[in-house]
Amino acid sequence: MKQTQINQLTAAETTVSFCETAPSVAATSSITNFAPTVALIKSKIVIVKNYIILGDKPIKGITLNVKDIRASMIEHTYALASAIVAFAASSTPVDKDLIDQAKFSKSYLEDLSKTKCATECDRIRQLASANAAGILGFGVSATDITDTGALVTLYLTGINDPRAAIVSRTSAKKQANLTLKDIMDNLLALQLDTMANTLRFKNAEWWGQYHQSREVIDLGKTFTKLRATITDQLGAPVKNAVASLLQLGVVMYKKKTDIEGKVSIIKIKPGNYDLKVEKTNYVTQDILDLHFAPGSEKIYPVTLPAKTSGTTPVDPPGFVMQDFNIPSGGSVTVPIDGAPPIPGTMQIYLYCGNGTADVCTTNMPASPCTVGFSLVQGVAYLGTTGGLGLDLTKTHLQFTNNGPAEITVRVGALP
Repeated sequence: MKQTQINQLTAAETTVSFCETAPSVAATSSITNFAPTVALIKSKIVIVKNYIILGDKPIKGITLNVKDIRASMIEHTYALASAIVAFAASSTPVDKDLIDQAKFSKSYLEDLSKTKCATECDRIRQLASANAAGILGFGVSATDITDTGALVTLYLTGINDPRAAIVSRTSAKKQANLTLKDIMDNLLALQLDTMANTLRFKNAEWWGQYHQSREVIDLGKTFTKLRATITDQLGAPVKNAVASLLQLGVVMYKKKTDIEGKVSIIKIKPGNYDLKVEKTNYVTQDILDLHFAPGSEKIYPVTLPAKTSGTTPVDPPGFVMQDFNIPSGGSVTVPIDGAPPIPGTMQIYLYCGNGTADVCTTNMPASPCTVGFSLVQGVAYLGTTGGLGLDLTKTHLQFTNNGPAEITVRVGALP
């Protein structure tokens, strides 16, 4: 096993352990997909560990962690079976034959002998694969089917079943690397981290502890590094964006993203830094007070929303702008007295840098709400006089943040 794999697995296990504590369960109870994602990461760690064992040692006489593999295999199989039953019950007419093939209790699998358990799990995997198009809307994914197959293979290998598919050391190493990459770059960086970030302002203490658990530590190294993937609001990679690490406003490290929107800054001295990501005609992103421990590796996906001409205008020369921060559940009244109510002279737009904003604007003293919309990490242009129901002849606008994170309303006008 390579040291890098050890470091990443340790970090993933640390994060899972933290997320399974009672305070974390309570803090994330409102995030529907958080616990299932943690469970999926946990099961994939089992797959990675055992593929690493197969890749590091001769297959003959090898000892896998059969107990953990069996437990994870049963959990995956039961989830697939439940999805199959739900899909069959939703069919018109109800597919009773399919229900009969997949309906059983989890204890039924746990009580089976080793060989029969593997046989039954593989049967359900094949049944799920045959009905994949229908069951994917019932709480499972294509990855769950694939992972179940991998667990069955590992289990048969672990119990020395003659039906076990021959897994070469090269293939095992490849599968370990692919699954570990999925854990680190997808399930953790793109999914779990993003869900955790919705609590950054609602529960700052928990959020800080979560990110400490995400550090990939290599105790053999003095320096640390940053890996980031920069995409726009549509998920497309942003090439040549500049990622900078600053201390007290001074740029200490700086590098541009590649064609895939990725950037890696290595040999960073331990300490606290602010991360700034910027590019012309994009909305600059700032992530403040990141702690780099010796040997740690920070992994951050960053959304860099584009300023699109005509809908989210680039600030023209002389554009006077003011920011109004609104916490989750809060409101702010923005005076617009100073801007003449002439079309084109006033530009109002919302910037949401952390999570999803659900914003309602009200022309005051008029009511009720004339504009309501949702925004996910980006910029929305509200318009000028008469645009989207706004009446800038009014003297005030009220913005209410119904989203989960703090947002910023920027109001600007040409003098």
